[in-house]
Amino acid sequence: MSHVLRLGRGKLVAREDVRPDAGSVSFHESNHRTDQGKYIPSADPIAELKIMKNLKRLLSLVILSSLFLAQFVWAHAHLKTAIPGDQAVVASPAELTLTFSEGLNLKFSGVRLSGPDQKEVKLGEAMLMDQGKSFMVGIPTRLAPGTYTVQWHALSVDGHKTEGSYSFSVAP
Repeated sequence: MSHVLRLGRGKLVAREDVRPDAGSVSFHESNHRTDQGKYIPSADPIAELKIMKNLKRLLSLVILSSLFLAQFVWAHAHLKTAIPGDQAVVASPAELTLTFSEGLNLKFSGVRLSGPDQKEVKLGEAMLMDQGKSFMVGIPTRLAPGTYTVQWHALSVDGHKTEGSYSFSVAP
């Protein structure tokens, strides 16, 4: 059975007592289209508004979730600066200082220094500075001229591990 929908005080009203004629708009529950093929909105606009509100909420939740998760992707502790720096030529340094983009967990972070002969150089005790972002380790012995490789690994306070290496040279 078809119903005629008419606009009454801002609402769509279903009327069963009126027969459709050539100028009226009829509603067919099967396809929500009129006899003329035009779309007729749902008989319950409040339900449609609720659906739209829920879709907006869902979209907002998806966007906020992706922004929240994105911070974990970028939360790794990346090496920002190193002293001595990559490819630098310096006098024998007394210490290595590596500064990262995030705070570090000292217990699970470290550095290795190997000399021109590929042997590991003994280093002093490591410490954190600059709110845990700078890793400093002393070099107790004078370094001979040559190229040295620094290998580092860092665990940021949020649990992400990064590692890398660079080299510098000690001038004669």
